[in-house]
Amino acid sequence: MRRHEIALALASRGPRNTVPAVFHIHVFRAGRLWLLALLVSPLILSAQTASPFVSGAWCGNVTPTSASVAIRLNAPGLRVRLRVSPQSGLSPAMFSPALTTVAESGNTVKLDVAGLQPSSDYGYEIEVDGVVRTETLARGKFRTFPQGAGSFRLAFSSCGDSRDPDQGAYEAILAEQPLLFVHMGDFHYNETNTIVAEDYRRNYDGALNSRNSGALYRGVPLAYMWDDHDFTGDDSNGTAIGAATVRSVYRDTVPHYPITVAGGTIAQAFTVGRARVIMTDLHSAASVAASAESATKSRLGATQKAWFKQELIAARDAGFPLIIWVNTSPWIGAARLGVDSWAGFSTERAELANFVRDNRIKNLLMLSGDMHALAYDDGRNSDYA
Repeated sequence: MRRHEIALALASRGPRNTVPAVFHIHVFRAGRLWLLALLVSPLILSAQTASPFVSGAWCGNVTPTSASVAIRLNAPGLRVRLRVSPQSGLSPAMFSPALTTVAESGNTVKLDVAGLQPSSDYGYEIEVDGVVRTETLARGKFRTFPQGAGSFRLAFSSCGDSRDPDQGAYEAILAEQPLLFVHMGDFHYNETNTIVAEDYRRNYDGALNSRNSGALYRGVPLAYMWDDHDFTGDDSNGTAIGAATVRSVYRDTVPHYPITVAGGTIAQAFTVGRARVIMTDLHSAASVAASAESATKSRLGATQKAWFKQELIAARDAGFPLIIWVNTSPWIGAARLGVDSWAGFSTERAELANFVRDNRIKNLLMLSGDMHALAYDDGRNSDYA
C-alpha cells in the first residue's frame, strides 16, 4: 500500500437548499506487498490475567445511534461485553449486552451498542468475565454518523496486503481521521480455498494483529466488501469449494452492516449522512469468467442483481443527493472474454448501464478496486449503455 496521490471532493446540497454536505473522498494506492504478521504480546498488568484475545478488535455497522465491535478470544465460555465511553467525558459509560464465546464461531463475538448520540466521538474497551481489559488490541474508537445533513470524510482503498512492515498507507489513512474507511477487498492475499473455517479465521487474525493495519482498524470504523484474493483466491467465483465456508466466517467475524439479500451473497447497503452506500458481492454468485457471453452470465447472480436495482430505485426515490456503489472490480475496459473484471461480463455491464440510464439515476458515484493503480473518470469513459 502506498500513500494516495489524488483526492476527490464532492459537494451536494440537500432538498430546498438546506445545509450543504461536503464529502471529502481520499484514495490510497495499495500494492501487493508482503509483510510478516506480528505476534501481539500485550503487557500483562498485575491486576489482569494473561491476554484472552487471539486477534484485535475492529468496529463497523456504525449508524447515528449505534455501532458494532468484533473481537476473537482464545476459549469458549468467556463472558464478554463492550464498554463504550463518550470521549467528551460528559456522560457515563455504556455497555453492550453480554455474549458468551462459543467454539462454533471461532470464539469471536460481535458486540452491539445502541442509544448513542449522532456525530459524537466514542472510545471502546472489551470487558471479559467482569474485567475491563487494558490491551491495546482490545481498545479503539469511532464516531457516530450524522443524523441527516453533515460534512464528513470517507476514505476508501483496496488491495492492502498487511504483511509488509514498512508500508505507510495505513498510518496515512488513520491520520486523515475519516468517519468511515471503505475497504474494497483483498484484505489479505492468502488465496485460501478450503472448507476449514479456521483457515479463514486465521487470515483475518493476521491482518488485525499486524501493527499498521490493526491500528487503522481499531482507530476508524470499516465497511468491508471482499474481492477475489480474500474470497477464495485469484479470480475466484461461485463455484469455489470454500465459498459457503468463507461466507459463514465473514458473517461471524466481520462487524458488517445487515445482510438481507438472499442468493448466498454478503451484499449490504447503509446510509451515512445523506449518502446511500450500496456494496455488492462480485464473487459469491459469479459465473466463470471464461464462459461465453450471454444474458445469464453474471457477476452478481440473479437475486443480488434484482436487489441492487431495487436499492438504486429506492435511493433515487428517497432523494439521496449521492448514491455510492462500492463495486470492487474495475468497470472500464474493452470487452474481453475470461478477464476478472466487468470487461469479462460485458453483457451484464451493458444491462446495468442501461438500467441506470433508463431510470434516470444521475447521482451515482462508483468506487472500484483491484486495479493496483489510480484513476478517476468523470463519466465520459464509463457509460456502456
